[in-house]
Amino acid sequence: MKSDYTWVLNSIFFDNSYMREKIGYDIWNELSSDFNHNLEYVELVINGEYQGLYYLQETVTMETFNGNFAKDLLVSIKTWETLLKNLNVDNLLVNYDDSTNEFEIEEGLEEDYKTKTQILESFSLSVLDEPITLNLKYDLDNMVNYGLFISTTMARDNTYKNQKIFFKNMGGYYLIQKTVWDLDWVLGNEKIHLINPDLNVSIEDLDFDLGIPESLRRNEIYKKISKEKYFKFRKDYYNEENISETIDKYRTYLE
Repeated sequence: MKSDYTWVLNSIFFDNSYMREKIGYDIWNELSSDFNHNLEYVELVINGEYQGLYYLQETVTMETFNGNFAKDLLVSIKTWETLLKNLNVDNLLVNYDDSTNEFEIEEGLEEDYKTKTQILESFSLSVLDEPITLNLKYDLDNMVNYGLFISTTMARDNTYKNQKIFFKNMGGYYLIQKTVWDLDWVLGNEKIHLINPDLNVSIEDLDFDLGIPESLRRNEIYKKISKEKYFKFRKDYYNEENISETIDKYRTYLE
């Protein structure tokens, strides 16, 4: 794992198998050669008291995307606001997300507040497939990987909310790139939202592909690359035999 000053200690609280997120990261890192980060198992002890099994998780930073602090921007999406309003189901926001800004600016463009605002406004419009004020483009290969990850792992919590969005300054436009990081709902663990009574978003109402604008999903090149990569990925990695071996490997390690 990389050297860093900041880490996430993930308690694996919602997952009785203790391996969904670990396998999720394996799948993403296999799908994508770029923007990878890792998590490993640790046993946590604080002041001599055993706290249990955790993941030690690398954070998503500007470094993850090989970014430039002066030119690029990294944000996270904190609410479902744009998406739910577009679906005319913003009533699902009751008692949740009401007082939170949709975007949290994490790193980059420290001195350029105007551009930050333009980027966020333009991204919201691009999600809705409306004309945008700033020239934004999607990294096609990255978006194919992201879309395949969401659909093959049932990563509903990454369809819009909890995405990390990186805007890379390409001179005349900003290139949108993504990576995964919040995977506690993956691989059949999606009912955990019932534990939080304030989370009124019914995930059954949300499409897996909502994080990818419809105009991109309709793009013939995007569809062609997705189809080719999907079948190759299923054949070479994401098959029953290999996934079963991975489960057995982690179960044996944990025991």
